[in-house]
Order: sequence, then structure tokens, then C-alpha cells
Amino acid sequence: MDKTKITLIITAFMLGMANGMHTEDTRIKGNQNYTEQHKKD
Repeated sequence: MDKTKITLIITAFMLGMANGMHTEDTRIKGNQNYTEQHKKD
């Protein structure tokens, strides 16, 4: 394998990890907002 392919794989992996973390963070915040709204009712 050449360096370009390795770099692309690493970049794709890093982006995938970043997106995964962001999605998880949004989901947790969404759950918190959902719970807070139900407390008001």
C-alpha cells in the first residue's frame, strides 16, 4: 500500500470517529431536553 491510501484511510477513520462522537453528544443532549420538557408538564 502507498502512503496516499494509508493517509486517506486514516483521515476517513478520524472523520468517522469525530462524526460518531458528535452524534452521540447530540443524542445525549436531545434526551436531556426531552426529560426537562416532560418535567414542566
